[in-house]
Amino acid sequence: MADSYSVCRIRNIRHKYGITVRELADEVKVSQQYISRLEMGLEKPTARNRKLIKNALTLYYLRQERRLALLRNELIEQRDSLLQLESET
Repeated sequence: MADSYSVCRIRNIRHKYGITVRELADEVKVSQQYISRLEMGLEKPTARNRKLIKNALTLYYLRQERRLALLRNELIEQRDSLLQLESET
């Protein structure tokens, strides 16, 4: 049995960032069933898989952060364009 702290952390982090079991499994290169079994406490991750899961969650977070930064910049540019058009009229 896996310790409940690790199990809850995986599930909580995954839910917090909207990561599906499939997305995490694909990133870690394991089955969806393996991730589900980890989260239910039926399986204990190997040291290697624990590191891969940690890295996958970190990468997912960084990708999302980058997407948000790009969106923020795009919105600022569009706002500035609209303000410039408004001031010209």
